[in-house]
Amino acid sequence: MVHNKFKCSIILISLGLIACKYSNPYRSGEIKFITKNNALCLYIDEQDLTGDYGISIMQYQTPEPRFDYISSFKDNYPKKDNCLMINKQNFKNLKLKMNTSYDMQMEIVKPDSYAIYRKKTFCIKEDRNNLILQDSVGGECRDIPAEETTK
Repeated sequence: MVHNKFKCSIILISLGLIACKYSNPYRSGEIKFITKNNALCLYIDEQDLTGDYGISIMQYQTPEPRFDYISSFKDNYPKKDNCLMINKQNFKNLKLKMNTSYDMQMEIVKPDSYAIYRKKTFCIKEDRNNLILQDSVGGECRDIPAEETTK
């Protein structure tokens, strides 16, 4: 019986290593937010990405309306010190509602490679005229500690 448990453990570890090998090479990357001038601003920590990317925002589990932003890393790399403002200028006609869950998807199209996807679900609320980012779990908005707020 101990021998069978050992075999099962080896098989599970092997499957895990295979999954890691063939999974997204940027799996640690994620969409992050800060507030800047009391507005939501997104960025990624990954360095040296090339190619084009697109970001879509839509209400949680609702495909329409959808608000898109398309660019290339060469033209506008969304780093923390050069984050992408979530506003009507970048996402045509976008008007985020308070205490409402939103899905965000980022597709990164690398030259001569496969696409990489990032997803984020979030909410925003206002407290004393300050915008506060919230986490969205199953469509419910929940407070999370802010990473950084700049004015």
